[in-house]
Amino acid sequence: MGQVVKIDTKFRYIKTKQTKNRKGELVVYIYVQLTPRRAGDPSIRLVEPPGSPEFVLEYDRAVEELKAYRQQGWDQEIEEVNHRHRHTGTVADLWLLYKASHNKGGFQRLKPSTQRQKERRLGAFVKAYGSYRWAKLESNHIAEIRDKARRRAKSASTSGIEAGNTIVKDIAAMLSWANRPEQNLTPKGWRHPCANLKIVEETDGHHAWSESEIEQFLDYWQVGTMQHTAMLCLWTTGLRASDVIKLSETEVTDEVVQCAITKTKRGKNKYLKFKVEPELRAALDASKVTNIRQTFLGTAYGQPFSSGKSFSNWFGKAVRKAGLPSCCTPHGVRKALAQKMANCGVTAPEMCTFFGWANLREAQTYIDMAESEQRSFSAREKLKVTKITVSSA
Repeated sequence: MGQVVKIDTKFRYIKTKQTKNRKGELVVYIYVQLTPRRAGDPSIRLVEPPGSPEFVLEYDRAVEELKAYRQQGWDQEIEEVNHRHRHTGTVADLWLLYKASHNKGGFQRLKPSTQRQKERRLGAFVKAYGSYRWAKLESNHIAEIRDKARRRAKSASTSGIEAGNTIVKDIAAMLSWANRPEQNLTPKGWRHPCANLKIVEETDGHHAWSESEIEQFLDYWQVGTMQHTAMLCLWTTGLRASDVIKLSETEVTDEVVQCAITKTKRGKNKYLKFKVEPELRAALDASKVTNIRQTFLGTAYGQPFSSGKSFSNWFGKAVRKAGLPSCCTPHGVRKALAQKMANCGVTAPEMCTFFGWANLREAQTYIDMAESEQRSFSAREKLKVTKITVSSA
């Protein structure tokens, strides 16, 4: 009997099948199959040894090929629906037209990660309001949709506000595309229902971690845990969750790591360089979980995080286990680092270079907050110098 092949690294789309060959030996066949599976989806068998670099390359090529095949099927399906229902005027039909669009403002021009997020949010909206006539949507309808999205969020805190604002922005983008002159979809006299809708509410945004909260997290998650390494990666680089998961040993030269950030103006990649601080290097060397792609951060299965969202969910569990409130998010570490830099006198151009910001306005916000706080302290100190005497009657 042959030995059963064990795959040490967990890949998202891997499927295995055990069977006996002609000699009666037990063999394991490894396949790549997209999930959730759709009718007619094929699978691709992998032949390279599991755990080897060749296996990873073969897996990546198979996933790309299967996704391209699925996308081609979706495009054909959308074209068929468009041909049958182009002028019905429902939200569902507009969504299909928008999803197939390649022109300016079109869905297909968005980054794949943005497309997936919009599909998730607008897909739920279309499921609930697909039979509505989109040209008759008014501001009160959009406000109702926004409020429902906020209530569905876990709380009415920042996450709830963002959930409502985001769905409004998604709907506004789809309707703005329909209103473009070359589409010729909007009726005469149509008014954009999101044009005069207030979607931004007063909020401080993400909670900035305090130094005591960071210390509490690091005290709970000791050196050698992936959670400890994740906090040091966030604190020493100030990267977003979607970018910090890309940090890799393959990009390190003389203890300087290069990372491509994608959330930039016009969606163009921008490369930032960071020094691998000694405490971060010690954490990386002591980490018990390694992965074949050599990224700094990885799951318990030795696989890099699939997205910034999956990393944030994993990090949120670590936050709760450390006894910290759920408002402590990965982005809050970035905000805390920006505040600390501003308090230390770092200039706006220096902060923009470090964080990859496109303009000085974001950096100046933190600098103004720091200067305001310093002026407040200075005023209090000057008040102490003045002696106030109270004469008795």
